[in-house]
Amino acid sequence: MADLQKVIKGLECCIVGAMKCDECPYIAVEGETVLACQGKLTEDAVSSLKAQEPRVMTLEEIEDALDNVVWLDIPGAENLADGFSLIMAYSRKNGFVLLDSPFGDNPSQERFEYTDYNKTWRCWSTRPTEEQRRETPWT
Repeated sequence: MADLQKVIKGLECCIVGAMKCDECPYIAVEGETVLACQGKLTEDAVSSLKAQEPRVMTLEEIEDALDNVVWLDIPGAENLADGFSLIMAYSRKNGFVLLDSPFGDNPSQERFEYTDYNKTWRCWSTRPTEEQRRETPWT
C-alpha cells in the first residue's frame, strides 16, 4: 500500500488553483510531464482507498494487530459486526487468539483457535456490511 501521508500531501499540492508542484512528493523527475506524476499519485490514491475497504484478515495480520480493534464475525451471529473486538493476545505456539468484546449487550472475552479460523470465526479489517458478511465465503 502507498504511504498515506505522501498521497495526502500530493493531493493537497494538486488542488486546482494551488498547483504547488515544487512541494509535491510526486514531483516529476526531469523529462517527465506533470501528467506522469499525477498518474502515479492517482494510482497510489486508489490503492490507499481500496486498503480501507472491509476484508477478512489473515491470521498473520491479526498477529500484527495486537491491541488493535477488529470486527469479529461468527456464522449465524446477527449484527455481530455492530460490535468490535480488541485483540488482547495470541499464541502461534499454542494456536489461539484472545479477543475482548467489551461492547454491546453481552461483553465477553473469548479464546479462538487458529485451526478454526475462517471456519467458525474470522476478523474483518474494518466494519463490514451485512451484505459483505453474507457474500464473503467461509473456507
